[in-house]
Amino acid sequence: MTDEPKLEVVSWNLNRETLRSIRDKVFIEEQGVPVEIEHDDHDETATHFLITGRTMTETNLKAVMALLVVGVLMGALDLAVIGPALPAIQSD
Repeated sequence: MTDEPKLEVVSWNLNRETLRSIRDKVFIEEQGVPVEIEHDDHDETATHFLITGRTMTETNLKAVMALLVVGVLMGALDLAVIGPALPAIQSD
């Protein structure tokens, strides 16, 4: 692991153990989210972001937060449904 943070979009199938471990610690243990709510059938199709590294500067934190806000807005606007159509729209 390097010192600089690295943000990646990762596959649930290839990173299931790591992602589940982090989410269990943060959401179930620390925030008290019930297991049946945290573990669902959407994990295999959802977009997962993983940040690795030891150093998080204020600039890096702001960039990560901005990306997360955009991700939440995309989800709220249900762009995941529109997303598959974008390549066809862009090719015109």
